[in-house]
Amino acid sequence: VSNPFGPGQFRFRRRGLFQALVDSAYSGQKISIRGNGFQERDYLFSTDLCSIVFQLLELEALPRVVNVASGFSYSARQVIDILHSSHIFPIFEYIEIADDFEVKDSLVSNELLRSLLSLHRDKLSPFRVENVLEMRHYDELEL
Repeated sequence: VSNPFGPGQFRFRRRGLFQALVDSAYSGQKISIRGNGFQERDYLFSTDLCSIVFQLLELEALPRVVNVASGFSYSARQVIDILHSSHIFPIFEYIEIADDFEVKDSLVSNELLRSLLSLHRDKLSPFRVENVLEMRHYDELEL
């Protein structure tokens, strides 16, 4: 599963970038982003993750391994821009600590997943407006 985010994520000890940025916007606490913010990750919205798991469980047979991913890649800078467009303004800084082994782009192939479930690629776009609004509304309720 690649970088899930969305409603319910705050309940886990480990936070991903999206949740850390949203928390920062509400708390005013500055977060540090390693490197220059151009490293890209494949993000998956939590509602999509749940739906995918249920659909996979309904199949009669599964391959030994299947990537559960959106198939879309976003940098930290792009995620921040997306949040800004939804009027969510985290406080952050870029720190130049970046290890040589840091993955620059973790785009995950989801072709097998999409063929198993007959999913259209756009359906898995993690930062659809409705997902960001759902996340914002959910976090406001929890705070």
